[in-house]
Amino acid sequence: MIGNDVIDLKLAEKESDWTRRGFLKKQFTKKEQKSIYESKDPFTLVWALWSLKEAAYKIWVQQSKKRAFNPLNFECKFTSEDQGIVCFESQKVHTNTHFNEFFIHTVACFDKEAEVYSEIGSPQTIDQRLKKQIESKTGVPASEIEQRKSEFGVPSYYHQGSLLVSACSMSHHGNYGAFCFLEE
Repeated sequence: MIGNDVIDLKLAEKESDWTRRGFLKKQFTKKEQKSIYESKDPFTLVWALWSLKEAAYKIWVQQSKKRAFNPLNFECKFTSEDQGIVCFESQKVHTNTHFNEFFIHTVACFDKEAEVYSEIGSPQTIDQRLKKQIESKTGVPASEIEQRKSEFGVPSYYHQGSLLVSACSMSHHGNYGAFCFLEE
């Protein structure tokens, strides 16, 4: 299983006031809040931690087959500049986060050593880019690849009834879309 999240930092800055009263308490554990308060760049850390939580949540949805996001159930920490861990329900997922001045993108997976392919682009083209990438891996023409979503919104890609990619995740926010999948 795999999850990912992308955050458009300009949109987050414009539309979300993380400093408003009660926001941090509702979204982040005490340990996470402490890290945010002690950070040299609390804005970026808030959205990086949020990205970890969202990516891990997508894995939880695949496992539990339900939607009920409680961010406090997902405890996040960075173990290096771009690597992290998210713990939930006695489970642990590993994360890899890409930062730049425009967006944050996190991929989460149980296996730290898993072969993962991911791309970031515009939200309008991300589905087609994913199909093109599946085409290059499988030889199935992108025009023949069908996306199906579970009742919980988890995408899967098929060709003539056969599953092509066993673990896939898509996300979008503002000007950015992203996808990732496990390479078999």
